[in-house]
Amino acid sequence: MNYVPCASSFQTTLFADDTRLHLSHKDITTLQLNVQNELDKVDTSMRSDRLSINYNKTAYMILTATCSQNCNFEISMNGVRIQQTESIKYLGVIIDNKLSWKPQISSLCRKLSQACGVVCKIRHFADIKILRLIYFSFFIHICNAA
Repeated sequence: MNYVPCASSFQTTLFADDTRLHLSHKDITTLQLNVQNELDKVDTSMRSDRLSINYNKTAYMILTATCSQNCNFEISMNGVRIQQTESIKYLGVIIDNKLSWKPQISSLCRKLSQACGVVCKIRHFADIKILRLIYFSFFIHICNAA
């Protein structure tokens, strides 16, 4: 995927086996045309190198105040329609199309609540050193992973 920046006009972010493609425009119709044209270029390059895309993990998100999930914005690659999503997990952080922290905070609260439940259930059977070790294992890991 290192050739994507050369093959298209997308702004590209690569991390391990993940690739993020970014494109912007003031007009949503022009943006859709530009994105589709650039995806076609990427698709052509990938097929010539005999690379494939996992379409089940491929999605797009629109960040704008004027176009919601109901916007008529459709793109495809190799005849497969790419699904629009309201949020994407990127490097452990959940980013939503409103750029709010609500999905990220909800996810952290859910994980921390589960960790609290585990600590609560074993508190009568373990001494303070073990509970402290479990606390740091769960809570610090959850906070660092997010």
